[in-house]
Amino acid sequence: MATYSSISLALPEAQRLLDLNSIRRDFERCIEMCKLLVGGAENSRLPSAVIDALATSIPIIYARPFNGGVRHRVSEIESHLEAAELDFHNRILAMRTKYAAHSINNMEQHHLRVWLNPEERGGRKINSVNVASNYLACLAGGDYRRLITICQKAVDWIDTETESESALVTDIVLELYTLDQLYSFDLETFSGGDLKDVHGGRSRHPVSERKGSEP
Repeated sequence: MATYSSISLALPEAQRLLDLNSIRRDFERCIEMCKLLVGGAENSRLPSAVIDALATSIPIIYARPFNGGVRHRVSEIESHLEAAELDFHNRILAMRTKYAAHSINNMEQHHLRVWLNPEERGGRKINSVNVASNYLACLAGGDYRRLITICQKAVDWIDTETESESALVTDIVLELYTLDQLYSFDLETFSGGDLKDVHGGRSRHPVSERKGSEP
């Protein structure tokens, strides 16, 4: 059986291809989380803490591909949405900015409650005070199903873009390197990342790795 080799290259021209792969994962996670939340809520299988975590994470992760950061944005997806889907998409983005990303907002309301003693039971006095809280835990199940549909459209679009981008990057690599050069790269190893590496930003230094794998 033939052994295929691969090399890893750091090319600025390939950054969009890398970002598309990362963004696809965001949409896939949204689909998985929406299905988990809808299924668990309908069957009363999810603890309230899990519902809260999913309801907070979904709009935040969904908004990542559209709200900038170091990755390329994929606002082109919006042109593939129907009017109702685009309106819902904008609502989710607003939810992320106004509600999910902040601890205090209109989805969470608190007010002071003063408990008064019944006059016939000892006269007028305050028995106790406490705080009454109201929370909007999550959206309706139908909303999360709509979000699943939009995320799947995004994944399909990314798959098409990835195929085109892969062909483009292949041409760029062949412009930069000869086949002899590509086949001559030595094996390099990489140490695992740490939490401190999260703050280091992107590395765009040329790196090559050659490794064998069975097809």
